[in-house]
Order: sequence, then C-alpha cells, then structure tokens
Amino acid sequence: MDLLARQGRGAHVVGHGDGGLVAMLAAGRRPDLVRSLTLIQPAAFLAAAGHPAVEAMLHRARNSVGVPESVTPEQYPRASTEGLGMITPDATPQRLRAVATSMRERPA
Repeated sequence: MDLLARQGRGAHVVGHGDGGLVAMLAAGRRPDLVRSLTLIQPAAFLAAAGHPAVEAMLHRARNSVGVPESVTPEQYPRASTEGLGMITPDATPQRLRAVATSMRERPA
C-alpha cells in the first residue's frame, strides 16, 4: 500500500454493514492510500447519535430481543421498514428467501 501512496494512487475501498466501519477506520487512519470510499449500509448509528430518528432506532434496538418466532418472512419486511418510514419492498420469491436467511442472523 505504501507504493500506492508514493505513486500518488490509492485503493478503492468498499465496506458493507460492519465492514463499513472497518473501511471508515482504514480511510481515517491512512487517507493517503484511499482513492475512493464507498459505504453500503454502514453500521455507524452512534456517529449520528442525538438525531431523533437515530435515537429512536437505537432505543428500539437496545430493547429488542430479536425477531419473534411468530413473525413470518412475509411479515418481516413490513415490520422492519414501516417503523423507519421506508416503503415496504415487494415480496418476491428471491426477497422472501433472503428475508428468511436474514431473520436467522445475529442482530447487529
């Protein structure tokens, strides 16, 4: 990476979810090595703490015990978007398969 810095070039850094935090830390530590930074849904809510919408989401997350077993993949997209003021996506077979997988993951 130091060669990139000496040549005046940098890497394109991409981070998704928790990886977004890693990408931000890396870019902050060595900005001379970063040509561009792309963050996709970075788990960086504390950076916006104090904003009413973020505070409300953090409060819900702190008091959450995960997805109740009674919630189906068909119900989950609505439950996870309406509270944030987002539009519920269409329930395509691919999306429902992804939702079912996501529901089994550890909460962030």
